[in-house]
This record gives sequence, C-alpha cells and structure tokens, in this order.
Amino acid sequence: MIWMALCAAVIAGCGPASPATPASPESVSPPSAATVSAPQPEAAPTSQEACVDDAAFISDLSLPDGSTAEPGDELSKQWSVQNTGTCDWGPDYRLMPIPPNPLADSSPVALYPAKAGTQAIWQVTIRVPDSEGEIIGRWQARNPDGVAFGQEVYVVLEVTSPTSQPATASPSP
Repeated sequence: MIWMALCAAVIAGCGPASPATPASPESVSPPSAATVSAPQPEAAPTSQEACVDDAAFISDLSLPDGSTAEPGDELSKQWSVQNTGTCDWGPDYRLMPIPPNPLADSSPVALYPAKAGTQAIWQVTIRVPDSEGEIIGRWQARNPDGVAFGQEVYVVLEVTSPTSQPATASPSP
C-alpha cells in the first residue's frame, strides 16, 4: 500500500509493483528536474525572424551606364530587380539614396509592392547637376525598420555641356 501512495505522489502513471516485491520508500528515487518541469511554450517568431528582406539587381531598364546628359536634365532611371527575400515589400518599403549622391536629394522613394520571389521595377527621378564629367548615383532598399537590404543599384552618367549650334553665315554685301 505504501508503494502505491509513493508511486502516485512521486511519479504519475507508474504501474503496480509485483506482489512479491513491494516498493519501499528507500527504493523510490525522487523525480528528476526533467520529469517535474512543465512543458515550455514555444516563443512566437518575431517579424524579423518570420521573414528575410533581400533584393537582387537584374538589369537596367533605362539610362544604361555611360549615358550622356546635360546639366539640369530631369531623367527617370529604372532597374529590374528580384525580391529574393521571404518578406513581401509593402507600402513602408523605400529606396534611399546613398550619400554622397549628386543625382538625388536625401528623400526616400516608395518601392512598388512585390511579393517574395517576384520581379519588380525600382524607379527614381534624377536631376543632373551642373558639373561636367562622370557622375555616379547609388541607391539601396530599406525595410520599414530602416534596415538596408539587397544589392545597391546605381546610375553612371556622362554630363556634358550643351553643344552650341554653329552660327549660320550671312551673305556678305
């Protein structure tokens, strides 16, 4: 009878001992911490653990590298990209200029929403500065928490001064 009370109190679900060998209090070992501890609930994944932001450049859609432009021109640059992450790009995703960027102010540009695994187009409007020569502008995507992700995209322009038209000669008298 003692073995049944000890068995029930110490280890739930143990079976009866054989009648020939009743358990004594000395033969019952105390439960280990593993058998006493309650199961721990799994922590719910946070939004950062739930998905990963990433992007890969595919191709230039406009203004191929080395395109020429004149000071003051306003141009549209587009890139084809792949959402290679597991997060969908929603309305709070942005494309940010990387300083120093002579082709953009510091304003972010909203990314077109894209499901994970799909292609998208990133687009910026640039204003060509007054200085001549090669100009490079770079941008990178940022998630809603402001964390940069994916490959940088860029544009390389050759800024030239406007060509002056040759004066037409007037007939001499």
